[in-house]
Amino acid sequence: MGKSKELRLEVNRRFSKSERPEEIYQAMYNVLATLPPPWGLKGIPIKKIPKYDGDFSFNVSYTKQEKISPIKSFDISFMNRNRRDEPTDEPINDDRIIIDFHPKKIKEQWRYLMEVVFPTYIKASNPYLATIFDGDIYISDIGALNLDTGEYQYNQDYIDIRKGIYRIWQANYWDRELCHRAFKLTPEEVVQRLSGKVADCRVYENGVLLIYSFEPLLGDEILKINDELMPILRNC
Repeated sequence: MGKSKELRLEVNRRFSKSERPEEIYQAMYNVLATLPPPWGLKGIPIKKIPKYDGDFSFNVSYTKQEKISPIKSFDISFMNRNRRDEPTDEPINDDRIIIDFHPKKIKEQWRYLMEVVFPTYIKASNPYLATIFDGDIYISDIGALNLDTGEYQYNQDYIDIRKGIYRIWQANYWDRELCHRAFKLTPEEVVQRLSGKVADCRVYENGVLLIYSFEPLLGDEILKINDELMPILRNC
């Protein structure tokens, strides 16, 4: 396992004004309540959605406080459907589930996280994108501090997550639309190209579920995944 201290499961779903957050939230809870704590909400009473009139977004937190838990924070956030403007096709308008982990506390439960927990969150959320990613690599992908000028410089090659895939992580989910935007492929075609080359790749829900490996991969071990898989998906 690498040296990273930042490990996050993030689920992104497109915001539609025709949806009611209360209904989405209840449907999410019903699925997540099939997973035992700390991974899910089985036996944990559903929390009320806060009043959100006038807010850009609002949040429900199930953060665990126990020191032995592998969970640092556990938050579900929704965009306010009462806004006047129509949502633009940008990730700033996503509904999200974000779980931050203590990587060292997962240990033998790593495969369970990849094989059971991750697919359950996809099923609960109807997302266009879901990943388990190394936070240190993610930050460096977006940009870096210029030590000469002291200014932050964004990576001009970074790809908006609604428009495509910049990095393939150890655990990934891309819906049918994102597969098309990123690779001009269907989920079925992604599976066909990667079959036998990764630990798990299959059509799942409305997209493709891709698990590169069930073994712990963090830090520099993640970087080789792009070099191996991107040429296959992009016909390079």
